[in-house]
Amino acid sequence: NRNLLKNNIFINYPYLVTLYIISLFIQFFLILNPIISHQPERIINLNFILYAQIPIFALAIYVFFLRKSKSIYSISLVCFILVSIWTFSLFGCLDSPKVSRTNSALTYNEVEGMSWFYNLKNDSSIVSVPLSQINRFHDLFGEKYAKDSLRRFPDHFGYSNNSSNIKKVNLELDSHFYIVLLTIDELLYQEVPSYIKVGRYYKSDFTKLRNDTSVNKIYDSMNIEIFSSI
Repeated sequence: NRNLLKNNIFINYPYLVTLYIISLFIQFFLILNPIISHQPERIINLNFILYAQIPIFALAIYVFFLRKSKSIYSISLVCFILVSIWTFSLFGCLDSPKVSRTNSALTYNEVEGMSWFYNLKNDSSIVSVPLSQINRFHDLFGEKYAKDSLRRFPDHFGYSNNSSNIKKVNLELDSHFYIVLLTIDELLYQEVPSYIKVGRYYKSDFTKLRNDTSVNKIYDSMNIEIFSSI
């Protein structure tokens, strides 16, 4: 085995060894460098490092499995190993909401706010949101079968030029309800061209909501605000 490594890899594949060593140095640099801070968890999800090592590994197993013969069995075995590794590596591409932690699609503030809110409200309480699918937070918290009693607002929260009371213009809401407003919902209709073109909400609509005397703001943090009807 030692002679095989010496003769077939270090001599016949010097660039393979060099490329692999360079990739290892890149990983250590990203972890230890004082300029760009990375947690180990983020390094694991650096997919360009992961995908760079897959073809390197492919060449490595080529040396071991195909050095003597290129039978159908050997080629099939190599292909199976490569396809399996590549398939499992795809799980690191996109985070799932069922990971019991925040991911790239959520902020810690949103998670903390929704956790606080779910501990406060009753299961039967009506919750209104402009856009976000807040039911997905239950998956994050491990509450697979929990659902919210959601009500969607009409355009502009139902406000008209002469009305500033969200409770009166949304008669389908019961005597008590909550409003969950994520910053992403507000910014989508102000900064994303396709959403601006639809025009469901304007900046003035969110200003009216915050000034509405029929609701109280009970939670305010970066990325999330929660209101309760009076």
